[in-house]
Amino acid sequence: MRNFKLFFLFAFSFSLILQGLQAQSIVDSLVWAKVIENYGLELRPEVVTDDADNIYFISDYQNCAACFIAVDGDTLYQGGDDYNHVFLAKMDQDGHLLNHQLFGGEVSIYQSNLEIDQNDHLLFFLLSGGEIDLMGNPLESELNLVKLDQNLDFIWSFNLKGIDHIPLIRGSKISFTPSNDIIIGGAVRTYSNQNVIVDTIIIPPDTFYVYEELYETLMIGDEAFTVEDENFFVAKISEQGNLIWAETFQNSGPLELGAIHVAPKASMH
Repeated sequence: MRNFKLFFLFAFSFSLILQGLQAQSIVDSLVWAKVIENYGLELRPEVVTDDADNIYFISDYQNCAACFIAVDGDTLYQGGDDYNHVFLAKMDQDGHLLNHQLFGGEVSIYQSNLEIDQNDHLLFFLLSGGEIDLMGNPLESELNLVKLDQNLDFIWSFNLKGIDHIPLIRGSKISFTPSNDIIIGGAVRTYSNQNVIVDTIIIPPDTFYVYEELYETLMIGDEAFTVEDENFFVAKISEQGNLIWAETFQNSGPLELGAIHVAPKASMH
């Protein structure tokens, strides 16, 4: 009968508890539990495992003066500059801490969508309001897709940003093709210029103003796209971090990208 392991992450006010369960048939037994003492970690971290059952988890970290992260009684990080940072850790299948990184700088950064590819490389998004330094590698502002190896060392990054009025990219997703290329997608929001009124609509007793619409230029890597109203984008990136193609889709109302699914024959849905 096949054995397999399940991993759960429980969040409490001042600690994260990572539990490993050995499952055989329908009978489950606790193998180990790991307490990550902290003040400042986001209570909804993301967790993935590789082919060797190593565990990776990532979380936003407030990095305030009173903030800290401790594992097995050892304080990994303490105090800070009040800019939001990102904490990434690797544990073996028995819950022993193997490696960890804290990403951050003089602007706040936020993470999302931790995934692992066929080579056990990690991919996730980092969102920032300015340029950051990631382990000696400069990253441009706004949204960066980051790829790290199993040792949490930098491989490459891929940037997406607005160059006119900086659209808000949100709801970004990551998936993989059978050849290990990467499919990403997300929504883009444009803004109105509240200083320029292009029309006035009077419906007594109310007056409504129509403001100038601001079009954005969305850069997906080196490719430029005009963004109007509510849009979402989908792009394919090679395993080496190069843009293969990108498309944007426009709608007059809010758009959100719910999910990306790549079929076995590499068609993308």
